Amino acid sequence: MKVRSQGVIKDGHFSLTSAVVPMVGNVLVSASSEDIADIFSRGVKECESVTIGRSLMENQPIRIPVNDFFASHIGIFGNTGSGKSNTLHKLYLELFNSRYGSPALEKSSFVIIDFNGEYGSGSAFKDHHIQLYDGVKRKISN
Repeated sequence: MKVRSQGVIKDGHFSLTSAVVPMVGNVLVSASSEDIADIFSRGVKECESVTIGRSLMENQPIRIPVNDFFASHIGIFGNTGSGKSNTLHKLYLELFNSRYGSPALEKSSFVIIDFNGEYGSGSAFKDHHIQLYDGVKRKISN
């Protein structure tokens, strides 16, 4: 069996670290269901977060803290076809559909720069008030 350390659970909180290395001969203990929940929650309280999905193998909720994540600018970058648009849609749809949705829409501005027109129809967030601004598509040549 090959085992690799991913982090440490101390006082009920998981830290992703390589600072603690098990010694040869240390006893291996399987993570309990509570440990797995701690690892996936990363200290994010359910009442202060939105759930954006579940882990595939453990079926644990994946939550992000609303105030920490959405309080500033975010960018989603990746190769073509890597899921950037789906990720953005999921993040904002979960926020808007949560108990934080109405206050967020009343007190904040959300600007989505959509170079490829994937959100241009307005159907991505159809139940929420959005404004679309027509841009000019330009082809840049050398």
